[in-house]
Amino acid sequence: MTAGRKLGVVTPSYSRFIPSNPVLVAKGLTELGHEVELITTRGLDARVAPYQGVRMNNGSLPVTARYAPYFGSLLETVITAGPPDDLPARYDALLLQEDYPVLCHQMARWARKRNIPWMLSSERYYYPPAFAPRAALRVFDRTVNRAIWFDSRVITTHSTASRKFLTDEGAPADRFEFVPASIDALTFRKLASEATATPRPDGPATIICVARLHPYKGLETLLRAMVRLRDQRVPVRLRIHGRGPLETELRSQIRRLGLEGTSEIGWSPVPNLSIPALLLGAQIYVQPSLLEPFGISVVEAMSCGLPVVASATGGMLDTVVPGRTGLLVPPGDVDALATAIRTLVEDPERARAMGDHGRERAVELFDYRSVARTYETLIDRMLE
Repeated sequence: MTAGRKLGVVTPSYSRFIPSNPVLVAKGLTELGHEVELITTRGLDARVAPYQGVRMNNGSLPVTARYAPYFGSLLETVITAGPPDDLPARYDALLLQEDYPVLCHQMARWARKRNIPWMLSSERYYYPPAFAPRAALRVFDRTVNRAIWFDSRVITTHSTASRKFLTDEGAPADRFEFVPASIDALTFRKLASEATATPRPDGPATIICVARLHPYKGLETLLRAMVRLRDQRVPVRLRIHGRGPLETELRSQIRRLGLEGTSEIGWSPVPNLSIPALLLGAQIYVQPSLLEPFGISVVEAMSCGLPVVASATGGMLDTVVPGRTGLLVPPGDVDALATAIRTLVEDPERARAMGDHGRERAVELFDYRSVARTYETLIDRMLE
């Protein structure tokens, strides 16, 4: 690809506490020799708002950022008045990092007027269950979104489920390319190798989940699975780390189910680069989500060598290889989740082999350097 292209990566919000895929893509393209700018806001979406004010330890933003006026959020979507005032006259191409946020559509209009091509990325694979956002998005898809889909030179999705969802909704099938979300897998692997693992006691195996405490993460299913395992006398302990709207409910559920001695929730947020050391204190990673567009925490756990038990939904159908890097179970199935966890607890050699395969897969496919090279190839093709 021609080096030195000027590229804009558009994302409505990001957090230095949790390095997002758009920031890592921008960083990777910069390292490949391109001039990349992040077009964003100073707002926080619902996923990162609980971490506002937390001390960061992930360094400065790796690219120049241009900020659009930020007015708040509506239906968990960042609202902006228009593009940043200080945009340059031209980019060679734009990378729009979602199809429904206002900023992405504003930048698409800006690009149309200047005949600048763009690539659209999406991880959507379902409509939200609540009536208001579901109805609003359906209308949006059949009107405004249809235009942005058909004007995109390339549409990238993080999962097979996302591609099916968008094509079923009318997006042009001939534009799609699979590009996974990315993490800094090499750094995670290095940090995991340098960290001092917590010695495994002779007693219970530790399973861990790092997730937003939100209904779609399926954490109540995981707690009920813990009851099954306790009743089956399977020696396990559970650690959940995260913040979110279910904090109070999950505390109460742990008490109601009598799990205080075997399950705990770390309410303090964990900075991204501290996660490898945290994961090393566990033997199995569990992601029981009812819905999961990608599941970045699953890939982070894989990069640290943990076997994964996850729900067979969304992006996890693409990230986890059943029987090789982990086990997949039907979303919301308490018995299947408990059985999968028990299978790995009772066969630690198999669990370790899955962890080794997962580490290789994470570095090969999901490291941001590899993902950036894929984007570079697609941009080159788009500009031919």
